[in-house]
Amino acid sequence: MSTLQHSEEVYRAEDASPVELLGRALDDLFADTPPVYNVVDPDALNTLFEPRADGTPRVDGAVTFSYRDHEFAIDSDGEVRVEEF
Repeated sequence: MSTLQHSEEVYRAEDASPVELLGRALDDLFADTPPVYNVVDPDALNTLFEPRADGTPRVDGAVTFSYRDHEFAIDSDGEVRVEEF
């Protein structure tokens, strides 16, 4: 009988953009990390979480994608969660 292994890492920083946090996660996980722009469009990702045109912060929303047997979830609250599957 095999046992499922589950691990989750959470990256959070008040002074970092979603793309910067994603870059940190990729660097931590993979020795041969490709540039973050090979994984996602950095401008598009940051734009999704920028304040609205009237200046109010975005309080909901998330982007989730799979890459190299990991699921990355980037939330509007500034967290990047990484789960291995």
